[in-house]
Amino acid sequence: AIYPIIKTAYGLDFGQIGLITLAFQCTASLFQPVVGMVTDRRPMPYSLAAGMASTLVGLLLLSRADDYLSILATKDVALPDGYHDVVAEAGRGHGCIPAGMQALLMSRIEAGLVLIDIDFHSSRYAYTDEQRSTPLELGFGWMFRDIATSDRAFIGRDAIRREIAEGTSRWSMVGLHVDWADWNRLYREAGLIPPKDETPIVYEMMLYDDAGERVGYTTSFMYSPVLQSHIAMARVRPHLGTPGSRVNLEITIDHRYHNVACTVARPPLFNPPRKTA
Repeated sequence: AIYPIIKTAYGLDFGQIGLITLAFQCTASLFQPVVGMVTDRRPMPYSLAAGMASTLVGLLLLSRADDYLSILATKDVALPDGYHDVVAEAGRGHGCIPAGMQALLMSRIEAGLVLIDIDFHSSRYAYTDEQRSTPLELGFGWMFRDIATSDRAFIGRDAIRREIAEGTSRWSMVGLHVDWADWNRLYREAGLIPPKDETPIVYEMMLYDDAGERVGYTTSFMYSPVLQSHIAMARVRPHLGTPGSRVNLEITIDHRYHNVACTVARPPLFNPPRKTA
């Protein structure tokens, strides 16, 4: 991202910019296997501080670089590729994980994006019809709004038109907002602190209506630090797919089943005005 600024500020051509990238990649190719091999054999927690110090020195030198050769020399000091391996090794055993992966899993649920092998399975590998899903059941109905009037041909077109006309969808893919007050009440009555774990749970949790009939299940569940409540992606019977519908989520507290109230919502669950401005 900084290349256009460097190119303009120092009057470089694209060949020189390419050499900066080449130097970075060559250094990464040399240092990454060496750092990985050494830290695998001999854990060195202090190397985390050394890596951070190296980055700081590189950034300071880069800020003072006044010619092309200085930029070429300091770029690899600022962010050596092996630095990430050193950080991962130093954090091993302390619960440290790449922040990007955890954030990605969390934001996916907040955005209401379905994930294969989590929220649905490929029909190619399904053993039963219960394991198969139609595009409409996965919430992709917006893709077929003009299917009745369009002559666009694609595989499965007639089946989708029949499903729309006959209303044979078995499920609606929705978002759920868990009633935080009800959640807290159940745990406090059991003498426990209400848990708020942002780690996504990707197994099924059953959903019931007020009469006790099973009406669906969650596919992904988590506590959203952004929304300050538990949320879920779920499949419910079509008549409960309307935003505002109420369902009950089955949870276990001290080995006993309890139902906590939830409200059906249309994904994305986190959709502030600034995201759609």
